[in-house]
Amino acid sequence: MPDTDWRLVNASVVLIANTHNPSIINPDFLKNNGIVDADLEVAGPSLTTLAAAQINYKQNVSWIVTPDQCVIVENVPSGSSNPSGLYKSAEKYADVLKHIPYVAIGLNWQIILTVHENPVDWMKSKFLRDGRWQHEVQSTGLNIQMKSEDSSTFSLTVNAPNRQIENAVTVDCNFHFDIKNKPHKAKAIISVLRKQENYQQIFYDYLKRYFVSEKAR
Repeated sequence: MPDTDWRLVNASVVLIANTHNPSIINPDFLKNNGIVDADLEVAGPSLTTLAAAQINYKQNVSWIVTPDQCVIVENVPSGSSNPSGLYKSAEKYADVLKHIPYVAIGLNWQIILTVHENPVDWMKSKFLRDGRWQHEVQSTGLNIQMKSEDSSTFSLTVNAPNRQIENAVTVDCNFHFDIKNKPHKAKAIISVLRKQENYQQIFYDYLKRYFVSEKAR
C-alpha cells in the first residue's frame, strides 16, 4: 500500500484586470454569450452589483467577479479526474470581453493527500531534520515558488493537518502568467488556457515525485 493517495478537489482560473464590470455578469449574460453551457442550472439567488457579482451553479461551478478579477471555480466530485467546462468558459469569457486590459492569468488546482499516519508526522518525516524539537510541532506548512521555462511563476503550498478531513494534507498549486506587456491580452489568455493540461501535468509530476510513493490511482 502506498503511504499516500490523492484526489483533485477543485480547479480554478483567475483573470486579473482593473476594469472588470461585475454589473453585467449574471446568468443570462453568461448563457446568452455562450460563456457557460446552456444546461447549467443556477443554485439559489445570484448577486449582481457594481462592486461584485457571484453566481453558483448546481453543477459545482461558481463565478465571482469584482473590478480587479474574475474567478471561476469548479469543484471536482469524487471519482472525477478533471473539471468539465472550466477552461472553455474562461476562454469564452476572455474572447467575449476582449476589450478588458487583462494583466495576468492564474491557473490553480487543489489536491487532498490522504496519508496513513498523522499528517503532521508525515510532513515532518519528509521535510524536517530529526531532533527533539520536533515534538513541539503541531502544524506544518511548506511553500515552494519557482520560475518555469516560459517565465510563468509556479507555486506549491502544502499544509498539514487539514482541519476538515482526517489524515489529510492539502496541496495547492498555482501557475501565474504576467501578460500586461502582451499586445493582444485576450489571445494571450486563450493561449495559456489551451496549454492548461501541460501545466497540470507539471503539477502532477512534482506531486508524484515528492509526495506520493507510488503512482497515484
